[in-house]
Amino acid sequence: MSLSLKDQLIAAGLVKRDAAKPKPAPLPSGTVVGGYQIVKKLAAGGFGVVYLAEGENQHLVAIKEYLPSSLAERAPGELTPRVKPDKQPLYRLGLKSFFEE
Repeated sequence: MSLSLKDQLIAAGLVKRDAAKPKPAPLPSGTVVGGYQIVKKLAAGGFGVVYLAEGENQHLVAIKEYLPSSLAERAPGELTPRVKPDKQPLYRLGLKSFFEE
């Protein structure tokens, strides 16, 4: 059985299990992502946010955003997360794994 990305990062000492760092702000309601409008945040965890979004003809979908709280920051109202230069390699590795899930 393979470890999740989060468990791999914790095992490597790159992420603390119970990091007290505040979570990045979710995207604001009304934000358009790939033709879908964010209705609301459904859930958030250490590695991302899940949103309820609406497309054409009131078609509802869930959108999952890679937004690891240990690597990225985003203030309320901002759209683009900030990743410090020294965290970029690990962020990119996690993003690659996120898309491969």
